[in-house]
Amino acid sequence: MPPSSTRPSAVRLAAAVHRSPRTPVPWPPRRPWTPSQPRPKAIQNRGSKTGTDRLLTAPSSGDGSGCLLACMTVDIRVIRAGQMYRYCLRETVVGDGRRPACTPLREAQEQAGVPAGRWMGRGLTVLGLTPGEEVTEAQLRNLERGRHPYADRIEADLLAKGASPKKAFKAGALGRRVTVTGVEFVLRPQPTIYLLWALGDEETRRVIEAAHERAIERVLAWIEDEVAVIRYGKDGIYRVRPAGGLVAARFRHYEARSGRPLLHDHLLLSVKGQRLDGKWGSIHTTVLHENTAAASALYNEIVAAEVCEALGLATEPRIVTPGAGP
Repeated sequence: MPPSSTRPSAVRLAAAVHRSPRTPVPWPPRRPWTPSQPRPKAIQNRGSKTGTDRLLTAPSSGDGSGCLLACMTVDIRVIRAGQMYRYCLRETVVGDGRRPACTPLREAQEQAGVPAGRWMGRGLTVLGLTPGEEVTEAQLRNLERGRHPYADRIEADLLAKGASPKKAFKAGALGRRVTVTGVEFVLRPQPTIYLLWALGDEETRRVIEAAHERAIERVLAWIEDEVAVIRYGKDGIYRVRPAGGLVAARFRHYEARSGRPLLHDHLLLSVKGQRLDGKWGSIHTTVLHENTAAASALYNEIVAAEVCEALGLATEPRIVTPGAGP
């Protein structure tokens, strides 16, 4: 939780608690709704492709003052060689803003009011990293190139011991070089949950952020155990799970590009994974795309369950128009 001075100005509009009637704010959604208006049948979220969406509502007192919560999406895009600097290191790591030239990463993040990135995933152990450790620019750049996060140190040590430059460079590589070097997931709460986060008090925001973080951890663990596969052999005929898990860098943002409050995290997932024989391979990204909707459903269920339990909310089925996508 960043200090109040670094929060978006709209987030400090905590004038209404989640169970109290609220007045419209300067940045309403496209189809604003207030407790004084008739309750809509359902809140559509066209980004979600699952049929398991649910509506969340606070126990109503009969005056329509219950709080509606809708669904979210999990976005995915591949990161190709060279995009790490043009996109990630210039924008994503500093809150989707524009990183000033020649500005150190941590200084740019402080100016943007976003926390430092954190490492996560079971694959950190073999790389000498720990969960929650701060992500540095050198580590992220090396991993994007398919190299060990501490490749510079490894190479320098071997050169100092008399190894050839070719051997030292190869020692810092994680398998062969590939075109697609990573995958970016963007996870954000359901629209009315992040509105509740933006307008709620400090305790409400802490509850939602904690549920959001735990859901991201669960989704990544599910991807490691049930989704990710490494293809190898001729035409990728063999497929195995990454035995040591995966490595990801998580970056927290508090605003959308438009400037409105939006709690969301960018998860930069490296495609590099280690097989049972100790060799490094690359994750099959098509499988990740195919399971994005399932990851979204899992994230939704975890966030909804924890927010409901902590804030006294409830869920009810979301009715989808026949023939229309959810």
